[in-house]
Amino acid sequence: MIAKYKAVFNRLKRLNKDGTAPIVIEVYLNRKRRYFPTNISILPEQWDSKTNRVNRKHNEYQKVNSIISKNISLLEELEFVKFQTNGTFDLSDLDNFGETNNESFYEFMKSSLEKRNITEVSKIKHRRALRYLDEFKPNLKFNQLTYSLINSFDEYLHAKKYHQNTVHFLHKTIKTYINLAVRSELIPYDKNPYKNFKLKRVETTKEILTETEIEKIEKIQFTDSNENINKIRDMFLFSCYTGLRFSDLQVIKGSDFIHDGNTVYMSINQEKTDRPVDIPLHALFNGKALAVYEKYRPKNNSEHIFPKYTNQAANRLLKIIAISCGITIPLTFHVGRHTFGTLIAKFTGDQFLIQNLMGHADIKTSQVYIHLSKKHIEDKLKNVKW
Repeated sequence: MIAKYKAVFNRLKRLNKDGTAPIVIEVYLNRKRRYFPTNISILPEQWDSKTNRVNRKHNEYQKVNSIISKNISLLEELEFVKFQTNGTFDLSDLDNFGETNNESFYEFMKSSLEKRNITEVSKIKHRRALRYLDEFKPNLKFNQLTYSLINSFDEYLHAKKYHQNTVHFLHKTIKTYINLAVRSELIPYDKNPYKNFKLKRVETTKEILTETEIEKIEKIQFTDSNENINKIRDMFLFSCYTGLRFSDLQVIKGSDFIHDGNTVYMSINQEKTDRPVDIPLHALFNGKALAVYEKYRPKNNSEHIFPKYTNQAANRLLKIIAISCGITIPLTFHVGRHTFGTLIAKFTGDQFLIQNLMGHADIKTSQVYIHLSKKHIEDKLKNVKW
């Protein structure tokens, strides 16, 4: 039986964000179908469903139709050669058609990343995942994306001693672009290398500070020659008082603060999630956050509140602060945020207030701080000699 070939537009009945959908070549034989990408996407009004070709509304319709016809001719030619050589032909004989998608997945991911509507912080993290993948397999091609390769990449990351949750994030990020390629029909659905690969994530303990430990950090003073460490100390305390991440502390400006009489609100969109939060500085922890703001308040509202530091440099200085205060847990700005959430839980017990102040998308994330606060209290009671 001879296979039947035709061009199909928008097979999955789903448009891309730019309103286009891909054209693929359908091959039908013995009640089975296989689809092969053309790497061409067009708008719905540019497709003629009667002729299964691109119409004149496309500026380069003749060139595009020529590419479609060429792909069909190459497939038909491959069928003829296989039949002449083996006496039989099956759709599996087309698996390596034209080294299907021997284009660079690295370039696809890089290009798609820059087009995505995500925060700059997320883009930085995605570029990091892209860099690790390129280090493992330089100039990775679509046709090299297999379960075996993903599994080897996983082993490569573990050999570098990365934390399991870091490995999970890198896989999750790359999988996002694999799925995008599948939706664009650059990778056949049944060839998705992550189809049978299980992503693993482990639960981590949220480290928090006690109120006594926060007081130690508030009281400690370093010499004028340690100007940077004093600034990092103030930034960290501001995180404990407001729940802001390090990425948010680095971008807040004078214009993000709203003054109304004796009240001062900080209104921002979080860098990581782009979710808005409104934080009443005057109403939190007896105005401690407000005092830090006034200390660093710029004369020009377009200027940033805090100086720029890399996360690594900030963590190095936080380590010195922890040692100086006799704090045993590793200090990070994550600890500051978790401490804020736990204290709000302790003082209010209101999960919805935690959600609003910390900008959580899911209330379950806020509920974690309620449980964390209760556990913290129970741990302290265990040490009491009644």
